[in-house]
Amino acid sequence: MLRRVDREYEISLQAWMNREVKAQREGPRGKVELVYRDFNKFFDYKKRVDEVKHTESLRAEDSRLRQVARRLDKRRREGRYGRKL
Repeated sequence: MLRRVDREYEISLQAWMNREVKAQREGPRGKVELVYRDFNKFFDYKKRVDEVKHTESLRAEDSRLRQVARRLDKRRREGRYGRKL
């Protein structure tokens, strides 16, 4: 069931992108022109990859911090490192 929802989402996203690619605006002297003249203006691949890498590095950092917090919490419960919880 969830796969179907994911597939519907992908189809809807593709339809939205098709609409965006065909978007037009009024240019100089009343001439109609495309908003996105080339694909790179529509989808900046390098920028998106950098965003994903940044998010992943934040998750990895968060994961490391959680591990440290768990170890510290465990040691506190065992009576090491300060008062016993």
